[in-house]
Amino acid sequence: MVKKMKLNMLRKIGSLTLVLAFFFNQTAFALPQVDEVVEGNVTIETPDANTMNINVADPQAIINYSSFDINANETVNVNLPSSTSEILNRDIGSDMSNILGTLNCNGLFILVNTHGIYV
Repeated sequence: MVKKMKLNMLRKIGSLTLVLAFFFNQTAFALPQVDEVVEGNVTIETPDANTMNINVADPQAIINYSSFDINANETVNVNLPSSTSEILNRDIGSDMSNILGTLNCNGLFILVNTHGIYV
């Protein structure tokens, strides 16, 4: 009887541990976090909590991010001067980039992350 109670208790603890590990292991995605504009005339607006507008006035731009993530309910709009314009986006953080929402760009958009990109 005591062994059965111990076994049931261990199962409950094991199940609780798995549930807690699942919830605490989830990454909190957010709009991209700009670290620095390296090159180009760039303005960044967040009109609401789920939208980011990156406006670039020059034909080429480079931006470093501490993280570049877009959650499922989020939108990032990159407005370049023309369809031949280019923007290099470097995620220099320690995690992979997660693109689960909407990314719009009217030119060449390059995202670099040495930890990977999940789309």
